[in-house]
Amino acid sequence: MLNARLQYWLGYSLADITKPVWLYSLGLTALLPLLAALVIGAPYLHDFSEWMFQGKVIAQKLNDPDSVMAYQLAPYPVPNSLVVSILAAANLLVSPVLAGKIFQIGVLILWCFASHRFCRRWLPWEYQSGVWVTIVCLAGFSSFFFYGYSAYHLGCAIFLLFLTRYGEKTTYWEVSLFGVSLFFAHAMPFLAWGLLVAILVICSRFPWTHMLAMIPAGALSMAFLIGRHYQEFAAPVSNASWKDVTEMIVYKAGTITMLGPFKNFLLPDGSSLLENQPVLYWLGVSTNVTAISLLGCSLLFVFVKNWTTLRESGPSRTLDMRMSLLAYAMLLAGFCILAPHNFFGMENPGLRVVIPMLLAALPSFALLSPVAVRWFALFVAIVSISTTMSYSANIYVALADGIEHQVNSRPPAEARKSVLAYNDWLYRNTRYKYYNYRIYAMAHRMESAETGRLTGLVFLTGPIVKYAQPASAEN
Repeated sequence: MLNARLQYWLGYSLADITKPVWLYSLGLTALLPLLAALVIGAPYLHDFSEWMFQGKVIAQKLNDPDSVMAYQLAPYPVPNSLVVSILAAANLLVSPVLAGKIFQIGVLILWCFASHRFCRRWLPWEYQSGVWVTIVCLAGFSSFFFYGYSAYHLGCAIFLLFLTRYGEKTTYWEVSLFGVSLFFAHAMPFLAWGLLVAILVICSRFPWTHMLAMIPAGALSMAFLIGRHYQEFAAPVSNASWKDVTEMIVYKAGTITMLGPFKNFLLPDGSSLLENQPVLYWLGVSTNVTAISLLGCSLLFVFVKNWTTLRESGPSRTLDMRMSLLAYAMLLAGFCILAPHNFFGMENPGLRVVIPMLLAALPSFALLSPVAVRWFALFVAIVSISTTMSYSANIYVALADGIEHQVNSRPPAEARKSVLAYNDWLYRNTRYKYYNYRIYAMAHRMESAETGRLTGLVFLTGPIVKYAQPASAEN
């Protein structure tokens, strides 16, 4: 009876969980909730404060519309709406900060659940715990999470859930529902979804009705573009641009390695806890370069291995779904390398395809040694937990010492001509200029939402598209 229940609820039998490798995996994954507990206690996550603010504004549109008449909502569908809508719904019941904590907990649970289902579907059991830890640490707790790019972070979690369910027999309505959800989550996971469906229809001969399932999301996209056109919306431009090809290569390589497990969190004044700890800082940088290099080499290995197998098997008009996913991942890798710095107002779009690329390639990682995968997962988990503990220490020091916030100012003209020069200016108050996270950059917006002082608008990329300053405030 016990064995049957374990098999039903966990997917593992009693014989499985008594094996040393399973016990190792259980001990490893049991550490991951510590990450959430350390971070969610105080959600200073850069951009997320503004999304919390906008969630409060939309909640007020329902509760007391006269108090937020200065804010105008888009009369057309807009990506980046899902996060704000969820936060607004939570704000109807609890305070903005508590709503933000509930939201982040929910998204992290979604990452853990979707990762588990993904591993159960695509990988033999001896790989599952290692890949699960890798996904949660490098994608669930990625740099996008700490940057507060909540719309993209949620969109990638939905994209991962799509990979757990999508197959040749998936219904038109399920494919369509995922497309609509991803459209409202974030543009980049949505575009990644559309490209994935198209490739599987073409390469793996999935039903053409899956292409038709793109129509609802495509209609929303057209309505969005038409609405932006008539609104005469000007897409935001990056604060700086690449000076030359060398700088482009350095910038792209640097931002990709930031997806590793090490993060250097800055204090409110722009300094960091590692100012006088060069050994720890450079050790952290080395772990990022090592982790991303290992993933890159693994991706290249499985691609060459699969390509060799494909050539030896002779010509075929239909690719296995796993092969199509790998081909899709390599296509995204090409886009990552060639993408411009600014794409319709989105800065560094090439970086935003790395997570969908990794998720699509992971089913082929069963060609690697399971022992190597587990050791890599242990390495990533230890570094992730260590750096997240530094986040908690950072919050404690900032609050205990009452550190003043760095005064925001406009960058000098010369800094806007080079992304590296702009980066040096942005992190001018800290000894180390790279792998930094300004988690307090918009803390004042979270405080404004909590106190009900709803003025101003930072991002125009969500459902709130305009703020008209009241005449009384102008005087």
